[in-house]
Amino acid sequence: MKIGIFTDTYTPEINGVATSCNTLFNTLIKNGHEVYVFTTGKKTEIDETKHIIKISGKTIKRLYNYRLALPFNHKVLKEISKLNLDIIHVNTEYGVGILGFLTSKKYRIPLVYTFHTMYEYYTYYITKGFLDGLFKKLVRRLIIKYVNRASEVIAPSENTKNYLQSIKCKKYINVVPTGIDLTKFLDYKIDDEKLRNLRKTLQIPEDFKIFVSLGRIAKEKNLKETIHYFDNFIKKHNIKAKLLIVGDGPYLSELKKEVKKDDENDNVLFLGRVEHQDVGLYYHLGDLFINSSLSETQGLTYLEAIASNNIVLARNAPYLKNIIIDGESGFLYDNEEDFDNKLLMFLSLDKNKLDKIKENALKNINFYNIDNFYKKIMIVYNRAIKDLY
Repeated sequence: MKIGIFTDTYTPEINGVATSCNTLFNTLIKNGHEVYVFTTGKKTEIDETKHIIKISGKTIKRLYNYRLALPFNHKVLKEISKLNLDIIHVNTEYGVGILGFLTSKKYRIPLVYTFHTMYEYYTYYITKGFLDGLFKKLVRRLIIKYVNRASEVIAPSENTKNYLQSIKCKKYINVVPTGIDLTKFLDYKIDDEKLRNLRKTLQIPEDFKIFVSLGRIAKEKNLKETIHYFDNFIKKHNIKAKLLIVGDGPYLSELKKEVKKDDENDNVLFLGRVEHQDVGLYYHLGDLFINSSLSETQGLTYLEAIASNNIVLARNAPYLKNIIIDGESGFLYDNEEDFDNKLLMFLSLDKNKLDKIKENALKNINFYNIDNFYKKIMIVYNRAIKDLY
C-alpha cells in the first residue's frame, strides 16, 4: 500500500504523538509498504529520499511551542497529487490534519483518523480560564465532526474510546494501542559505575531511596500532586528519599516556584531535559517510577519504565488496566491516603516480591508489541478501503 501519515508533530520532537507516528512509519516500512509523512517545519521542504514532506508552520509559544501549518499549500498539494495514495492516516485535528481531510475528499482516498489527544485537558493554554467551558464545547464539536468524516476511527485505548462515545460520537471506534518498540529499554546495558557516578553528582546518599518522575512537564501531568504527596509522605514517616523530576516543558518554572516556597523541601530535584539515549539510565537509577497524570491516552513512559525493570506507582486511570494490576504488576492510588499506603507497601516488600511484580509487569507490556500493532492497523486500513469502495 501507499500510505500518507499526516501529523503536526514528528521526531525529533519528543511527545507521545510524534513517537506514535514514527513507530507507525517504521512498522509500515518494515512490512513493505510505501509510506510518506506530512508534518510541520520551519519552511516547506520535500525530502523524497526520506519520504518526509514538511509544511511551513508558525510556532505557538503559549501552546508549548506547538507548530501550526496552513493546510492550503500549493507545493505540497501538487506533491500529493503525484503520489496516488491508497490510505490517508490523519493523527491531528488542525493544520496538517485539515490538509489530510481535504486531500481525502478531493482525490477520494480512504481516511483513517486516530484520536490521540484529550484536548479538554489542554484548553487552558489558550483560554487561561476565560470562557474555558465554552471552548471545551467547541473542541468537542470539532472532534465529532472529524470522527464523522473519517472512513475509520482509531482510539489508542479504551479510555479514549469511552471519551469519544461520551461526547456522542456515533462511528465505530477501533481500539488499537500504539505498538511500542521497547528493545532499547529491555536490552539496556546497565553500567553500575555510571549509576554510582550519577548518584554522586546528584549528591544522593547511598541509603536514600530514589523515586523518579520522567516526561514532559505540563500542568495536565499533575506533577504538583506528585510533589505534594511525596513531600508529606517523607516528613510524616521520616523516610530517606529523593524525588527526581526529569524532563522539560511549559509548567517547569511554575512547578519550581511551588517547591521553592517550601524552604525545607530539598528532597525534590529538577534535572531538566536529558538526552534521549540517557533516559534508560534515569529509569534504572530510580527504585520506583511515579506518575500522577490523568491526561494520558496510553502512557508510553509507564511502558518504558517497566521495560527498564522499574516498578510503577501511578494515579488510577482506565488506560492503565492492561498494564498495572494493583499490587501484582505495580501500584495504583486514588488519593493521598492511598498514595501513602502504597508507598509503605512498596518499601516493606523484600527483593523476591519486588522481582515478582517486575516479572508480572513485563508480561503485561507484551500486549503492546509491534506485531500485534501492525496486524490491527492493517485490519483497519483494509476496512477503510472497503468502506469507501
